[in-house]
Amino acid sequence: MLIPELVGKEQWNELIENASILQRETRGIKVYLLSGRDVVKLFRVKRVFSWSFVYPYSMRFARNSKRLRARGIPTVQVERVFYCHSIKRHGVIYRLMPGQSLHDLLSRQSPDPQLMKELAGFMFRLHTKGVYFRSLHLGNVIRMPDGRLGLIDIADMRFRPWPLISNERARNFRHLFRSADYNQPMLEYGYRNFMRDYLQAGEMRSRQLENLTRALTRQGKSWI
Repeated sequence: MLIPELVGKEQWNELIENASILQRETRGIKVYLLSGRDVVKLFRVKRVFSWSFVYPYSMRFARNSKRLRARGIPTVQVERVFYCHSIKRHGVIYRLMPGQSLHDLLSRQSPDPQLMKELAGFMFRLHTKGVYFRSLHLGNVIRMPDGRLGLIDIADMRFRPWPLISNERARNFRHLFRSADYNQPMLEYGYRNFMRDYLQAGEMRSRQLENLTRALTRQGKSWI
């Protein structure tokens, strides 16, 4: 288990010297790309009296990386976990994951049916391995140079010792299709086409299929 380091102001300034900004939010910079191709991702503490203060998102990120890799799911390799008091941020440093996000690949043209099938199969694999990725959208799935799919931005995640239940799978589908900044290729491809690919990716017992169908129906069809 990685132990969080305390990073001082001078260390922080040296770390981000010559770094590029990959992501910025209203409260400041969120992700840096260092000159050595490492990535620095920052997390703020939203409230002092909160679980994220006791167990920060940086530690969850590192833990989730380890758990995913143990399940054979490609993801980032965390090298350091730290806290910097001068900027009041927790953070992780990891090696940049090679490849392109599915959002970048699918936004340039009409949705590629083969790539959609790969995504559906990858999603089925996550669910079968008990991985509930609450931030699942096309921007957080990377197609690597060897053709495998992997995950980034992995702080918000749950792991089950069994395959996901129908309600969790249905919520994951809903998020994938409703993520406003990333859902257009999903909408163009169509919910029914994607569900067909998902069900063809692996075997589900008839009772499991019935439960999933009911769970999807309960969540409504406005997002389908």
